[in-house]
Parts: sequence; C-alpha cells; structure tokens
Amino acid sequence: MTFAYPFLLLFPLVFLLLYIFTRKKSSAIAFPSVSMLNQLPIPLKVKLRKPLLSLLTLIFICLVSLGAARPQKTSTEEAPQDAYDLMLVLDISGSMKERDFRSGFRYVNRLDAVKEVVSKFIEARKGDRIGLSVFGTQAFLQSPLTSDHRLVLELLSLLQIGIAGEGTAIGDGLGVALKSLEDIPGKSKAIVLLTDGSNNSGQVSPLQAASIAQKFGIKVHTIGIGNRGDNRQLSMFNQPAEYDEKTLKEISSMTGGVFFNANDIEGLKDVYSEIDKLEMRSKEEPRKIVLQEYFPRLAMGALVSLLTYMTLNATIFLKIPE
Repeated sequence: MTFAYPFLLLFPLVFLLLYIFTRKKSSAIAFPSVSMLNQLPIPLKVKLRKPLLSLLTLIFICLVSLGAARPQKTSTEEAPQDAYDLMLVLDISGSMKERDFRSGFRYVNRLDAVKEVVSKFIEARKGDRIGLSVFGTQAFLQSPLTSDHRLVLELLSLLQIGIAGEGTAIGDGLGVALKSLEDIPGKSKAIVLLTDGSNNSGQVSPLQAASIAQKFGIKVHTIGIGNRGDNRQLSMFNQPAEYDEKTLKEISSMTGGVFFNANDIEGLKDVYSEIDKLEMRSKEEPRKIVLQEYFPRLAMGALVSLLTYMTLNATIFLKIPE
C-alpha cells in the first residue's frame, strides 16, 4: 500500500490543533445554587449528542484525509499466455533392460535411468501440459496431455520393459504422440522422442510420422541413448544395443527439432536440460501493471458520515436556542 500524497495524512492532527487553540470557553450563567440542577434527569439524547456527533466528525475528517492522500495498491500480473504442450515418447522395448547407465555407485538399466531424468524434467515444466506415449512392438498412450504432473509422474513410474513387446516401433510411437497433439489449439507444441534402437516394428515408418509432424508444424527433438548404429554391439542380453542415428537426425531436421545422444545419466540430464532451454518461454514476458485506487471507497465513506452527521444534527440532536 502506498500513498500518492502522504503529507495529507497530517490533516487530522492540524485540525485537532486548530480546534484546541481556537476553542472558546463556554459562558455560564451565575446561579446561587446548582444542587437543584443536579437533581434534574438528563435525557439520553443529550448524553449521546456530543460523543456521537464528535465521533462522526472525526470519522469524516479521517476519511477525507485518507482519500485525499490517494491510497494505492500496485500489483503486477503476468500477461496471459498459452501453455506449452509437450509429448514425451519413450522406448520401452527389450533392449532398454541393458544395465549400462551408472547411478551413484551402481548400474541401472536404461529405462530406470530415463525415468530418473525425465521425472525431474517434468517437475521443472510448471504450467505446461505434458503427455506420455510409449512404444515397443506396439505403441500406446500412457498419459494424455495434462497439467497434472503428479499423474504423469505416477504413470511414468509404472512403466516396465517389455509390456509393449520386445520390438521397436518408433514410427508408431511418434504417431500416437502426434494424434494427441493435432487437435490441440496453440502453436507451442513439441515432441521429445527417446530410443536406444532402430525401427523394426509397427505400421508407420519414422520418416512418415516425421512428415506428418512437419505438416502440423510440430517440432520433434530426438534422443539416441546407448551405442550408435554403426558400432553393431550386442548387449549382455544378446540384443542389439544400438540406435539409428541417421533416422533420428532426419526426423529432427525435418521438423525443426534437434538431435541429441547420451551414453550415461549425466549426459541424459544435460540433454533434457538443453531441451528445457529450447522449449522455454521468453524471459521478457509482457506484464500488466494493475493500480488499484481506494479513493472512491473512502470518499463514499466520508460522504455517508457527513450526511449522517447533518441528519442527526437536524433531527434527533437538534439544539433549539433559547
């Protein structure tokens, strides 16, 4: 709370000093004995007249002073803006059980590492709508777009390797995410696709899905984890632990996204941190300054007290001169 003219708050004090110094002593009529007057009953309205009228006068002066000082409350409101719509597409195929990501003093499988990093990414995206689609041999929607991040985190924690099959249907996983985004109004849309393999299942090829994303104007950021496709290494489960770098780069290039790769948890954290910056709102968001004035309320209160004073002084507390 601030005042435009704070010096006017001194007006009640000035009025009090003027009243004290200009007050005239009331004249009294000489009377031989006041004992008879003391026995006369004093009417209630006579008792109430001075304190009530004085109180109304004080209220009027205080309200006028406060109103003239122009009390104001300034607040800043963020300009309305569209929430980001982010679909996270995760690979939960059989190769994600490869235990080559170190967490602390132990190694965890790729899916557990992804859950750990993606959870923190979701928590940091306050105000955004986030959805989750997953793929193995088949693809399905694990969570629709929602601003309830606790729900998304809970559904993320329930993911298990192999529940969608052992294969890798990247195109279908991307297609499910696109289906969730295509009917959502707004321009702030993006998909983050993560996989450790190459497409070997599904009805839609990754590049076909990428062309649809390009048509809708939806950026697709791609992340390859594990070994690149040219290494041709096998995991401890004798499953290909490789991703198709060429296809992932083409997907991101076609849609205006960025390709990343990560071989450990720290690298994965850095990747999602970079994506968070890429899809971050501008720091210089327009703001609206709201100035709330309290003068009208105070002026109304002063007017009510003045009218009440005048009404009582002219009716109930009317003083008839002798």
